[in-house]
Amino acid sequence: MKSEPAPRYGGVVHTYLKYDPLAFPSPHAPVPDLASSAMEHMLAFGSLEHLSEEELANAVHIDPSQIQGLGPSIGALIAMLEARKRKILATYETDTVQQAAADEYSDMLQALKVPPELQKAFEKRVRQENLHA
Repeated sequence: MKSEPAPRYGGVVHTYLKYDPLAFPSPHAPVPDLASSAMEHMLAFGSLEHLSEEELANAVHIDPSQIQGLGPSIGALIAMLEARKRKILATYETDTVQQAAADEYSDMLQALKVPPELQKAFEKRVRQENLHA
């Protein structure tokens, strides 16, 4: 009696899940060992405190495609910052306060009595808005 070949399942699932054997390891491949160098260091030194940044970077290799889409894009970050800036500027409006300060400064100058010999220097300082110098 001739036996029929066993049916092959999974092609539809792999296509649906966009399985690409070139970009992905096989599902039957052994799990990559990411912690062996860190474990060897811990066995030798008792902790991870002695690893330098370079040693830590070399201990674990992450393919950029594994973290793609993990966080917001640069465009999304810029949009969030611009929205925050608009909110802050709307909340803390400064034009009214600056106008009030200018009015008070002008009123204060009108009330001052300056000796005639200092009048020219005083007017120069008022135009510069720098009475200190």
